[in-house]
Amino acid sequence: MQESGKAEHYFLSANTPIGFISRFEQLYNAKDGSRAYILKGGPGTGKSYFINKIAAGVGALGISFELLHCTSDSNCLDGINIPALKVCVIDGTPPHSIEPKYPGVVETIINLGDCWDENKLFEQHDKIILFASRISAFYDRAYRFLAAASSLLNDTYRIALECVETTKIERYAQRIAKREITPRRKQGHETVRFLTGITPEGVVCYKNNLVNYNKVFVIEDDYGLSRLLLTKLKSYSLSAGYDVISCYCPISPNDKLEHLLIPALSIAFVTSNHFHTFESKSYRHIHFRRFINNELLKPKRARVVFNRKASRELVSESIKLLSEARANYDILKTIYSSVMDFDAVEKKAKVLLEKITKKSTLMN
Repeated sequence: MQESGKAEHYFLSANTPIGFISRFEQLYNAKDGSRAYILKGGPGTGKSYFINKIAAGVGALGISFELLHCTSDSNCLDGINIPALKVCVIDGTPPHSIEPKYPGVVETIINLGDCWDENKLFEQHDKIILFASRISAFYDRAYRFLAAASSLLNDTYRIALECVETTKIERYAQRIAKREITPRRKQGHETVRFLTGITPEGVVCYKNNLVNYNKVFVIEDDYGLSRLLLTKLKSYSLSAGYDVISCYCPISPNDKLEHLLIPALSIAFVTSNHFHTFESKSYRHIHFRRFINNELLKPKRARVVFNRKASRELVSESIKLLSEARANYDILKTIYSSVMDFDAVEKKAKVLLEKITKKSTLMN
């Protein structure tokens, strides 16, 4: 796919210890004139292909956009978000089902089920149900392994939290904010994304997004403590009037802020640990051990090492199970693909791209 407009890559869903979670409902705002095009259809019906066609067309127009990848297969797309046009195209099928709240006004359904041969599909009835059931079973097992890994990592966090010097973190955050974040007279807005995902391909982190940032602060932290610094920096940034992109950790998707991006300042703060390292040249490295009382931590170090090793193995086992789920999903994709009229899918994508192009022309 050719991309002339700048593309950033994220996940907007995650495989987590509490199961599959989705943030797709946060992608558009019904009150600001946003339009969401929701794709419906089964596996292998061309949803990712459809999104790629839109991305190629938007990129050719020179418009920047976000590509939202699938955590079941990071090589496939779940959506494209075009902030400048307030338009998004998203996969609205399970497990990240999206139903219109304002049909036709904000959301528009694009039904790719119109493009399959229902009679031929029904001939595969028993096989489809069998493999769909297998997929669910593999995901359930994968999430149990992630839950076990999360328990160990949270234990490490609690151990380290007892040894951390929070006043040092506060002072350090204040110094960074004073030096890097010049106040403006407005309130910033937070956008939530996942830069990291646990996928059948392994732990995938879209580090290439960082080429768009002039200053990259790499926080070396294997204790889960970087959230303490990042949360303070997020608060300072929002209060100073800067929009931020908060990227949470899929192991603790509701409370562990893992990376913080401030586009207007071209500043990124990223966590480097044994799951994802940032080895490229950075503006500054922050070793989180500077905030830890090593004398307090020393007696508990063996437990921390055990937790680290065991959690890594548990995550590895979950990835194997996710790979098994994808293998079965690929069989379903083959079944559905065999009964699809992809020329009809192509026509639907072309019609939508013409609408988006027209909107871009009107805005310019």
